Amino acid sequence: MECELCGKKAKLVRAEIEGVVLEVCPDCARLGTIVELPKSKSKILKNFTNKPELEIVSEYNLKISERRKKLNLSLKELAQKINEKESVLKRIEHKELIPDDKIARKLEKFLGISLYEKVISGFQTTIKKGGKDLTIGDIAKIRVKENTV
Repeated sequence: MECELCGKKAKLVRAEIEGVVLEVCPDCARLGTIVELPKSKSKILKNFTNKPELEIVSEYNLKISERRKKLNLSLKELAQKINEKESVLKRIEHKELIPDDKIARKLEKFLGISLYEKVISGFQTTIKKGGKDLTIGDIAKIRVKENTV
C-alpha cells in the first residue's frame, strides 16, 4: 500500500495528523498520533451509501427569470401568485439568495420548471498526475511552490 502523505510503499498504520486520520507509513506516523483501526470495517462500509441527493442547480436564477418573463409576469405578480415577498424573489433572481426548499418547490410547481438536480455524494478516491496517483504530500508540495513564486 502507498502512504497517503508521502506516497512511499510500506506497511501502513492509521495516524491522526493535524486532525485528519490517514493511513501512513511509520515515518509519517511520527508527525501525529497512531490510532487504532476500527474493529469492524464492514460496519463503516455498510453505512456508507451512494444514494443520489437533490441539489439546487447552479443557474437557478436564470431558469426562474426566463420562465417568469415567458409567462409575462412581473416579480410583483409572481410573488403574489406564490405568496412570497417580492424582495425575496428579486434577491433570488439576482443570485443574492439561494431559495430554501419551500420557496424552490413553490417556484417549480407554479413555473413548471425543475430547480433541482441529482447529485451522488461520495469521496473522490484518486487524483492522478501523469498517470501516477497524487498523495496529500504531492498537493502540499504544489501549494508550496505556488505560494513561493
